[in-house]
Amino acid sequence: MIKTNWGYDLLDAQSLPEILTVAEFNTMTANKYALDSRVSSALQSVTASIRNYCGWHIANSQKCELVLNAQDLQITRKFSDLLIQLPFRYISSVESVLINATKTDNIWSGDTVEFDSTYNGKLTLYDAYLDSRKSKIVIIAYVGVTDTDALKGLIANKVGHILSGTYGVQSESAGGLSISYSSSFVNGAKPTSLMTDDKELLNSYKVTQLL
Repeated sequence: MIKTNWGYDLLDAQSLPEILTVAEFNTMTANKYALDSRVSSALQSVTASIRNYCGWHIANSQKCELVLNAQDLQITRKFSDLLIQLPFRYISSVESVLINATKTDNIWSGDTVEFDSTYNGKLTLYDAYLDSRKSKIVIIAYVGVTDTDALKGLIANKVGHILSGTYGVQSESAGGLSISYSSSFVNGAKPTSLMTDDKELLNSYKVTQLL
């Protein structure tokens, strides 16, 4: 289990999962950078930059535990139902929801409730009555992007900036991956900075409304 910076835990992981591995990057670039010792750290830096912009781990799909304190939530109530915006998107399934939850011997117990969720992180709890503002809500869900091709391409492109842009290379192609370096990068912009085009691609993954 690993605690993330975004308020939830990945139950079956020991570290944040890689979106693009070194082996995959080398394959995409026909091993052009296979002997470059910077590849691993560059992949980690770019991935972290993307995750920080989007506000969650993004990929791949993971079993997540989210513990919410009722008093910290901006809850919308519709009749007896609670509507909650979760701090992630791309929900493939919600395994369980407990309200008024307590933890004993590392096991959560509480009141079960019927619920419905959307792919983009909207959770509805039906006939949900919280005992107090200090009540906890515990959600177990499988969350994360499964089709990661676009993300892998973006990461590979930006890592290419780091590995080649510092030498003034304006563009190159290898192994089917074509990289065109922006003049702002070549002139000294931070290599992990996200450009406008990057953000436009990532906006479909970005969490835009927090709890």
